[in-house]
Amino acid sequence: NLPKSRPNFVRRKSRPKKSAKILAKKRANIPANRQVIVVSNHSSHLDMGLVKYALGTYGKKLTALAAADYFFEGNRLKTTWFTHFTNVEAIDRRQGFRASLRQARAVLDQGRLCLLFPEGTRRMDGQLGEFKPLAGKLALDAGVDILPVYIDGAYRVMPKGSMLPTGRGITVRIGPPLEVDHLRRLTDGMKSSKAARRAAGLARDAVAALRDGEVLRISELDAESAVPKKVLTPEQVAERAARSLPGRYDVSTYEKDLTWYFSLGSKDGPRWTLQVGADHATVRPGRPEGGADCVVKTSVDIFRRIVEEGYAPDPQEFMSGAIKTSDLALLIQFSQVFKLSEVNS
Repeated sequence: NLPKSRPNFVRRKSRPKKSAKILAKKRANIPANRQVIVVSNHSSHLDMGLVKYALGTYGKKLTALAAADYFFEGNRLKTTWFTHFTNVEAIDRRQGFRASLRQARAVLDQGRLCLLFPEGTRRMDGQLGEFKPLAGKLALDAGVDILPVYIDGAYRVMPKGSMLPTGRGITVRIGPPLEVDHLRRLTDGMKSSKAARRAAGLARDAVAALRDGEVLRISELDAESAVPKKVLTPEQVAERAARSLPGRYDVSTYEKDLTWYFSLGSKDGPRWTLQVGADHATVRPGRPEGGADCVVKTSVDIFRRIVEEGYAPDPQEFMSGAIKTSDLALLIQFSQVFKLSEVNS
């Protein structure tokens, strides 16, 4: 049973409806007078075009570095598209790190901007993965700043398997550049490989800050505070969100014992069971022993956003299968029982 209107199980402040256009934020951070290495999260085939659009006229010199074995082999239609209609430089990952570095450096030596997706692949779970060291090594060796970009919404609008976008409301946030002088300052004295990983970790922290509505100002960091934050696995993210729920239980909402079962991510993804009684709520990993009143299947990222951000899934996400539930009314009640409407109030 698909909802005919937006499920209002989280009260949110009223705001204008988003149009189908892409919203680009913080273009003032674009350093129009010099080259940069643009780094972004990657969760959709829309990402290359989204970054280029968000950068406006500055993005005309943008060249994306993409894996040859993914974008330029196999499906003939896909190969034709990326060869003739995108400005993509094919990188043969099978030749190793040094070959990839030479190809990326050649792009910069031609005066172009370089776009990297440092996670190395599209993230199917919507999470921000660990960044490979190539971006850090390239910045330090070439003496070029890193411009962090975060794409919010592409994962939901055009998930894996979709040939066309199935929704709207994409935001691209652009952060202040990570100046190479500060990257070198914060990696001074390190071996080349460790410095590359440290610089790539800082780039990830900058993208993560944009995801969280903040910015990373590298000039304000010292060597100790510049240690990149530990990357949480999807399992750890799901556990953090799930275990936060019992403490938010509103016993005044109790009507009867209820059980919610969340199946997250792929076939082998996290599974969590939430149960409420007259005076308590419990959470545990795995399936419920006696069945569940409400079963919810979605990604770790959408579950995290519902729990930690008070997010209300859009109808398109139900229609596309990004979130499925056996009982929409009980999913709405889940928000009320754990006071998720107060997260953003």
